Amino acid sequence: MKKTITASILFIISIISGYSQVNYSQEFGKVTQYEMSMSQYEQDKDAEAVVIYDLGDYYFRPDESRGFLLSMERKVKIKILKQAGTKYANFEIPYYSENREWESIEKIEAITYNMEGGQLTKTILDPKNIYEEKVSNNLSIKKVALADVREGSVIEYKYLITTPYFFNMRKWDFQKKIPVVYSKLKYKAIPYYEYTYILRSINKFDEYKATPLNDEIRFGHLVYKEMQYEFGLKNLPAFKDEEYITSEQDYLISLYFQLSKIYYPRGGSKEIMTTWPAMCDDFLKDNDFGKYIKNSEKEGKKILPTLDIASKTPLEQVEAITKYVKEKYNWNGNYGKLSEYSVSDFIKKQTGNVANINLFLTGLLRSAGLEAYPIILSTRKNGSISLSHPFQQFFNYTIVLVRIGEKIYYLDATEPLLYYSDLPERCLNVNGLVVKPKSEEWVSIRQKELSISQKNFILDIIPEESKMKVKARFAGRGQK
Repeated sequence: MKKTITASILFIISIISGYSQVNYSQEFGKVTQYEMSMSQYEQDKDAEAVVIYDLGDYYFRPDESRGFLLSMERKVKIKILKQAGTKYANFEIPYYSENREWESIEKIEAITYNMEGGQLTKTILDPKNIYEEKVSNNLSIKKVALADVREGSVIEYKYLITTPYFFNMRKWDFQKKIPVVYSKLKYKAIPYYEYTYILRSINKFDEYKATPLNDEIRFGHLVYKEMQYEFGLKNLPAFKDEEYITSEQDYLISLYFQLSKIYYPRGGSKEIMTTWPAMCDDFLKDNDFGKYIKNSEKEGKKILPTLDIASKTPLEQVEAITKYVKEKYNWNGNYGKLSEYSVSDFIKKQTGNVANINLFLTGLLRSAGLEAYPIILSTRKNGSISLSHPFQQFFNYTIVLVRIGEKIYYLDATEPLLYYSDLPERCLNVNGLVVKPKSEEWVSIRQKELSISQKNFILDIIPEESKMKVKARFAGRGQK
């Protein structure tokens, strides 16, 4: 009898295990009965939605007119479990363009599935629900809104990004703010581009495979083969925001890529990811960074005589120049380590991103004979920088360092209401890289004052009335 019970239990377990593998479909355009009937996710019964799959496929595509292009396909399926989860039916795809080179978003498809009167219905994405927003000269966003989404719906969408900017290989976020049943990225490497990657928040994958592909690819005089890498994780819990977490990017399970080396078909190679000093040199050679500062310095020769600062002390000059930039030019709300507009366009528009404003300020300060340097950093919400990996994509912001004697001042001219030498909160308590030739100088950017906060609660329990009175007091002050 005991053997029969054991065998029955094993048989049931095998059925459950096998059933769990076929509960979900990864085929686009197909949903299972289980997906449609789900009313909650067993591993997180409070979840408002669950990602059934999030699949990526990165590969290089030969193009006769543009050379190799990097293609990044993504396919996502989500079950909406509560009304609050309908917000996941709206998503955005940022893309970049510069001069004659551009990224493109292709093959956007989406379907909403519902059960109505016992019948499965499909609502196909209407192209009218795809919106275009131009954020800056170089950055645009595709905004997509799926229709007929409600509690109980299943949605899926897919799209393709094609880019000539190999530095822009998108990071892969395995974890979301809702649970993820399965997330997998496939990347087909070719012999000409080598990438380094960082895996954050975990040490290994549930699935990892490196497979040489046998098919030869011919492109012009080139003949090469691909190596396919697969990175997969299963049953990821929802990422929960905590009160004192500065940036969720430091804790989300993610995979970051950085182009590290280029191999030329005719022989030879070029190191891309080398050292922090080499990165600083690259920034100083960039038209939208180092050359922008030099052009700003030239403009300073015209602007400074109008400010009447010749008789002022160096610190008074810093204050006057910073106030001038704050009052004359407006921040458009965009972050950035590189300027969006040329100096002439910035002066004409009188508006620009963070780099436009603060690199311009750097140039004016230098024009006055002051020792000023740009600092690149990652804002608090953008996440911390890995000091052992010189990845440009870690940085998203630029401020200014000015040295007067033995004292250092940090400047940011984006916020006109702040005191000239006060930084906005987004730039505090982070590390910044001072951009100097052949240098690696890090600074720790801290707030001037210590913030002290207190929370006091007094509970008065009244059993006979089945009540509880709560008195709460919140106090905060700064300390020099």
